[in-house]
Order: sequence, then C-alpha cells, then structure tokens
Amino acid sequence: MKVKIRKELFLAIYYNEHFSANDLKSFPIDCDEKEYLSDEYVEKKLKEMSLIGAILSCGFDKRGDEKFSKGFMFNHTDWEVVDYDNYSEDSNYLSLKKESLLTILQDKQSELSESNSLHQRAWKHFNRLCAQYSELRPCIEQYISEHDNRRLDIKAEMLAVENAINLYKNTAQLEESGS
Repeated sequence: MKVKIRKELFLAIYYNEHFSANDLKSFPIDCDEKEYLSDEYVEKKLKEMSLIGAILSCGFDKRGDEKFSKGFMFNHTDWEVVDYDNYSEDSNYLSLKKESLLTILQDKQSELSESNSLHQRAWKHFNRLCAQYSELRPCIEQYISEHDNRRLDIKAEMLAVENAINLYKNTAQLEESGS
C-alpha cells in the first residue's frame, strides 16, 4: 500500500524530531509563504500515519497540543511523495467518480487489511523489544491502550466496509434478477 503525501508535509515530519498538528499546519507550501497545508489535510494524514505506526503520539506540549514523533514504521512505509504543483486535494474525487463503488470498497478493504497486518507486526515487534529491554516495560501500558483503540477502530472500519460490499453485491443481484 502506497501512502500518498504532499512533499511539504513529508519533509516537515522527516526533519523534525517532535511536532504537533499546529506545527505542520503552519508550514508554508509556496515560496511566497501565502499558502499553508489545510487543517483537514493535516488531520487526515496524521490519523492515517498513526494507524500504520509511521508516527506515534508522545504526549502534549505546553499549549495542550498533541505532540507526535516518527514511529519505527516511518522508514518502512511505501511513500508516494507528491510535489505541490502536481497535487490537488480534489484530484482524488475526480478519479473516484470514474471507479465503481464496488472497486472503491474493495480497495478500502485491502487497505484496511494491510493496515491491520502492519499493526499486528508492530505489536509483535514492540513486545519483543519490551522482552529484551526492561526499561521499555513501563511504557507498555500506554502503548497497549493506544494499540487496542487503534485495533478496534480498524476492526470496526473493516466490518463496516465488508457490510457495505455485501449490501452492494446483494443490491446488484436484486437489480439483475428484477430486470
């Protein structure tokens, strides 16, 4: 699974040890410093990257903003870094209109399945590290709750997509048999 990301956001994360969503939103995307990454885009990408372990939450700063750092999956993710001039947040909408709903749902299902397997591998890796290094054991409780919440979110989304696929197929069969 390739993760599509704007070059400006990727570089802002790559070159900073710790960052918040507000730090990323204040990063200029043009040389005139008149345009910045949108709030929705940054929030969406942060959520997507945290689901696969590319970034990890590491507490809050003095202003109460959640801080993140690069996770161990950051360097193992297949990034599709897109230049500002070649990126449009609406470009996905046009390509989605051309695809059938079933194809979109099946693609989403495979993305979630891959995200789930990456999550499971990250969990196994973390457990091995905790077994090897006793100083990591105190942070396992925090990781367990975060991991469990993400796991439940992925499972719920997988179930919703699976139900949508079944509904689509059943509706398509009814339409075919009715005509």
